[in-house]
Amino acid sequence: MHPILFSIGNFHAYSYGFMIAVGALLGIFLSEWRANRRGMDGELVFNTAIWGLLAGLLGAKLTYVASNFKDLFTDPKAVLGTDGFTVYGGIVLGVIVGGLLLKRGLAKNEAALSDRAAATEAQSVAARRRFTVGEYLDLFIPQVALAQGFGRIGCFMAGCCYGKEVPAGAHGVVFPAEAVAPSGVELYPTQLMSAIGNFLIFAVLMLVGYIAAKKGKTLRPYTLTGLYLCLYAVGRFVVEIFRADPRRMLFGLSSNQYMSFLFLAAGLILILRKAKGETPKSAHA
Repeated sequence: MHPILFSIGNFHAYSYGFMIAVGALLGIFLSEWRANRRGMDGELVFNTAIWGLLAGLLGAKLTYVASNFKDLFTDPKAVLGTDGFTVYGGIVLGVIVGGLLLKRGLAKNEAALSDRAAATEAQSVAARRRFTVGEYLDLFIPQVALAQGFGRIGCFMAGCCYGKEVPAGAHGVVFPAEAVAPSGVELYPTQLMSAIGNFLIFAVLMLVGYIAAKKGKTLRPYTLTGLYLCLYAVGRFVVEIFRADPRRMLFGLSSNQYMSFLFLAAGLILILRKAKGETPKSAHA
């Protein structure tokens, strides 16, 4: 629980931003490595990951501002600062922008194949021409969970997204005075709960892809994306029970818990959907 990793003069390296950067970079380069290993367009994956990350951060900030709009005029620095993000908004905008970029990039690859004047380039993309947007998203999605896990460790180090006070006799974590969380009281370590959950989701998605490839089976496009949405929704709903979030709505549920219902429904639709014109080339590994 060290909000500031180190300081050089007036410059402060914050642990929250550092852990987000570690998770993002690891996710981007792991995605590119896996893409190249499978014969997919590594350059397209790298560029999409960068823009998808930026879109995700923007979506997370916009959603946070919308959910804290009342505080925007009384304490704009707290709302517009670098600490407030809502993950669900980041996932939505990141996936939308990433999907659009993938669709555009794959269309350009197809155009190169049909252009006789670009025969050399066509040869370089021929091996990956059968991969679909859904397969690329399924390639990306485990690394999204991995990056989120590192981000939640950053939350723990900064003390944000903290839990409720534990009941008498139970043990929790105590944050220092400089943390965002209340100090001097034992709280549920909801940040670590979320981090462990995200790392487990990453492991499950990778394992599902590995088992499918090992058995020679093919996963329908969007299967891993749908599974991620379901697992994240369930995990987030449970963690919210222990979060110290005063913004409760109908039946005492938080806005994030209601979003969990939507994500769970979307995930089930993606898993159970029938492929329409998408012929996957190989299972994800």
